[in-house]
Amino acid sequence: MTTINQWLGWPDKISVNCPMCGSKADVIDLKQIIIRIGPSTRPKEKQYTDYFNANVSCLNCGLTKQKKFQWPVDAYYQGNVKGKVLWAWNLEHAKVINEFISSTSRYYRKYKFSSSLYHLPEHFKLSKNRGACLKTLDRMITRES
Repeated sequence: MTTINQWLGWPDKISVNCPMCGSKADVIDLKQIIIRIGPSTRPKEKQYTDYFNANVSCLNCGLTKQKKFQWPVDAYYQGNVKGKVLWAWNLEHAKVINEFISSTSRYYRKYKFSSSLYHLPEHFKLSKNRGACLKTLDRMITRES
């Protein structure tokens, strides 16, 4: 059965940096957070962050509690591409962005997180930034292993 999150292209989980050990921690309660950070991105001229409280669970240190986070500052999957921050909700989202950027087609509807790809800033979709973007995405994806 397809959930509303899948239909709208939203994630099933979000990965953040664990406030205790710095490794990957998963956000447990997504309802309010999805509404706050959603699939949309910020306007190009404004680089600000959202704050949210979330129940997180870290498998590395065993932390399970509510903490305050900044998005995308505390996003586990993030990187700098020529002065702009590229972030992904989780590993699967990073792989989808990687596949989309490496493709020359910009038909976003064939991908799982179509709403986020539609709202991906033009800076990351430009062919002149493709190499730097793919290098950053590869670092994000291999960070998991």
